[in-house]
Amino acid sequence: MPSLEALCDICSYFEITPTEFFDPDIDNPNLFHEIMDIIKKMPERDAKLLLFILNSNEERSNRNQKSFPSLNDAESFFMCYDFESR
Repeated sequence: MPSLEALCDICSYFEITPTEFFDPDIDNPNLFHEIMDIIKKMPERDAKLLLFILNSNEERSNRNQKSFPSLNDAESFFMCYDFESR
């Protein structure tokens, strides 16, 4: 078994955290890390839009429906989203 120092070196080489290295739910730690870096820099409004899309996708996946928001869901959200203030 590698030492803790070796583990840190491996994580550093792949630019991932030890948590990402050991998390079995993360298939691609580098992609996860890149996405998280982008999300951290997002304005709150954009993060809420992304959360809406992800939640809509998850709900449909759980109901075995198409994995994207329906037109009605998207229309409802975008009617409330003020793009001009961005």
